[in-house]
Amino acid sequence: MSSQEKKKFTGEYLYGDDFSSQEVELWFKDEAEAYAKLGAKNKDTYKYSYHELNKLHGFRFIISNSSNKFIKFKALGLGSAYGIEFFPIISHLPESVTGNRSWPICTRV
Repeated sequence: MSSQEKKKFTGEYLYGDDFSSQEVELWFKDEAEAYAKLGAKNKDTYKYSYHELNKLHGFRFIISNSSNKFIKFKALGLGSAYGIEFFPIISHLPESVTGNRSWPICTRV
C-alpha cells in the first residue's frame, strides 16, 4: 500500500484536499443535484435507507447517559430533501428546518 493510500485510510488525507479553487467550484457544481439525480427527486419511489447508520454513527451520541433518553435539541438539515433522516428522532425535536435547492424549505418536518 502506498503512503498516499495509507493517508486516505487513516483520514489524514481526504478526497479533494489537493483541489484548486476552480476544482472545488466544479465539484460543488457537480454535486449540487447529484443525490436528487440518483432518484431522490421522485418522492413516490424514493427510499431512505440510512436510519440504522444514523443511529450508529450519530443519534446514539445525543442520548443522555443518566436516563438513556434523547436530549431535546434543534436540528438543521442541509440538503435534507424530505427530512426523512430525522424520523427516528423527530419526537425529540422541538422544531427542525430542512433546506435543499431542489425542494422548498419545510419546517417541522
